[in-house]
Amino acid sequence: MPAPYSLDLRQKAIAALEAGHSKAAVSRLMGISRTTLGEWHHRYRTHGEVTAKQGYQHGHSHKITDWEAFRAFADTHGDKTQAEMAQLWPEAMSEDTMGRALKRIGFTRKSGATPRRSPALGNAHQDKELSLCRKGPRETPSLRQRVSTIRGPPTGLSRRGGHQ
Repeated sequence: MPAPYSLDLRQKAIAALEAGHSKAAVSRLMGISRTTLGEWHHRYRTHGEVTAKQGYQHGHSHKITDWEAFRAFADTHGDKTQAEMAQLWPEAMSEDTMGRALKRIGFTRKSGATPRRSPALGNAHQDKELSLCRKGPRETPSLRQRVSTIRGPPTGLSRRGGHQ
């Protein structure tokens, strides 16, 4: 949300209106919308002030305020579905809200990722790929690297990948 107009600008605009200038002329001169100026003038006439509104809510009311307690709750009830966990939470909460909260704390039900068997590589490369996947995703050879070890380097291409 943008910052509110300064109190000084608001007071000058109201003083100009009270001096008899039109809303259109004052709004054009001060660079504010005619609607905003009308709201300020109405607030000045009813409440006697033109200060910016304060204390209004920003965003939704949050269902979870204590994230450490929620992590403990997720660890305790992690074997249940999101719908069941939402029903067990002390406040009323939808299944979707529970899912977003679990995602926010990084909670997942996935066990270790296992590599899929590639029919193009056959059984001989399966053990090698399996050991590479255990090291981490960055160390797994790319498709181009695997093809080049089988066929040799591509011909007619420079090191940068373009044609010579």
